[in-house]
Amino acid sequence: MKDELIQRIKTGGQGYQFVQAMQELSLKAAEGDRDAMDALREMLEECKDMAFWNRNSRYCSAVVHAVGHSATLRSMKLLIDFTRALPSGASYGVVELVSSILPSFRRIIMGPIQDLISESPEGPARAIGIQTLCNLYLENLLQGEQIRFLEEVLKSFDSDDYLTQHVADLVRLEMAYKEKEAEADLQAVLKGFLVEDSAGFS
Repeated sequence: MKDELIQRIKTGGQGYQFVQAMQELSLKAAEGDRDAMDALREMLEECKDMAFWNRNSRYCSAVVHAVGHSATLRSMKLLIDFTRALPSGASYGVVELVSSILPSFRRIIMGPIQDLISESPEGPARAIGIQTLCNLYLENLLQGEQIRFLEEVLKSFDSDDYLTQHVADLVRLEMAYKEKEAEADLQAVLKGFLVEDSAGFS
């Protein structure tokens, strides 16, 4: 059944038919259809080969989207495993695509992403980890220790081959703005207390 699903998609034409077939497969996987998820897993496995990805970038992009949109714990694990397996020659487009989809898992992705960054000193996996965290921060989905973890990561991050610096700089600016805003709010509160205390002793 799994092989039939894959064959049907690969021979079903391009354009709207292809998009519709991938959407239907993703929906079935989200509903718990084991064959649909197994089909997505096998299709994603193909795309770990960057030579295959470069020849079939539209197909592989659709597979990554379909896995992400199925929004299950298994699909999240598939994307994390896919990220870990990316070779050093992975293109920026692959890194950007995966790091734009992983935030759709919201806070449940935090643990796996922190592990990914901690165990990957460099390369595409680390880039995806940092970009994903930055995207989560910009969507206001990080809090407390998660923000502090990202701050520590960015302190030691300079640049890489995947344009991670762009989103990292956006986050640094946002953090600096929020820190300045918080300091201004604190000063306003303290000023209010001082005014009240002064009025009380007059």
